[in-house]
Amino acid sequence: MNDDELERLLRGSSPASTPTDVGLSATHRAILERIVAEPVGRMLSPARLTLMVTAPLAAVLAIFVVVISVFQPFAPAPAAAFGPPPLEYQPTSGSAEEAIHLAQGRLEQQTSVTEPLRQAVSTAWNLTIAEDGQADRTVVISPSVTELEWAEDLSGWLKVVAGEPFFADGSDVAVVATDEAIEAGTVLDERTFAPGEFPAQIPDAASLEPAALDDLLAAFAPDRSLAGDAFLAMHAVLNEWTLTNAQHSALLRGLSEYDDITILGTTIDRAGREVVGLEAPTSRLGQAAVLLVSASTGRIVGLENSVTSDDNSLEVPEGTVVSYTLWKDEE
Repeated sequence: MNDDELERLLRGSSPASTPTDVGLSATHRAILERIVAEPVGRMLSPARLTLMVTAPLAAVLAIFVVVISVFQPFAPAPAAAFGPPPLEYQPTSGSAEEAIHLAQGRLEQQTSVTEPLRQAVSTAWNLTIAEDGQADRTVVISPSVTELEWAEDLSGWLKVVAGEPFFADGSDVAVVATDEAIEAGTVLDERTFAPGEFPAQIPDAASLEPAALDDLLAAFAPDRSLAGDAFLAMHAVLNEWTLTNAQHSALLRGLSEYDDITILGTTIDRAGREVVGLEAPTSRLGQAAVLLVSASTGRIVGLENSVTSDDNSLEVPEGTVVSYTLWKDEE
């Protein structure tokens, strides 16, 4: 190849300077047309480049915010406990006897229940004891609500549903779904009793006069030395009956014969009601019972059991609430 031929080929390879009359072979022309036809890659503007970088970052940040709001990794986790937080009482200057008389006065002013009814609504929770005899800790308190109605022939029906759960350490955060929490309203038990099948503890409370109610208290506290045991008589009867105001008054009057009752003061119970707490020791080692009396109606509306010393049969810390039962108040 000489110099003239080389120069001709170089000029032919440059479309911008190649005269239109310069002849190209079919192969060279096809290559040239393909090169000219191929689009040049577009450059991204700075604004679009910024958008492409920041959009994924914003999405990641949004997901991070959602994770924080849902799981709250920086909030303290609810602590496990043996029972619900104890009720906090406001001390009063009166004695237990004065509180009982005041409740009886309120009962005389109420006309809500004029005859005893074989029915009851109660909300309860109890400490769980493992197979090895040790008490179980829990994060969530899941009470149960029992509705009972029965007849004189001992027929009837019973339904137990899960109540509103709450954190055992008293956290104000709303309870969310956990492995320990049972959704409120979940049916736990439901049964029907044919005539003669309902195992009533006190089948004849409808006819209990004041003297008979005194005997009922004495049946649970024979030597009349432990009012906390007498409280258990009320637990037995109120779990099956809706008593009249006169019968509530008679039960409270019977407690006046016990000297070991202490008034704790007023508080708001676990159902949101203002109540007066009356505490008394029980025959159970290191335990005491607290009777809750409605501050508005005078009716007995609750009973709690707690440990009062570290020396107790359940081996739980002093002050632990081991059970509670709340009854519907008849306004």
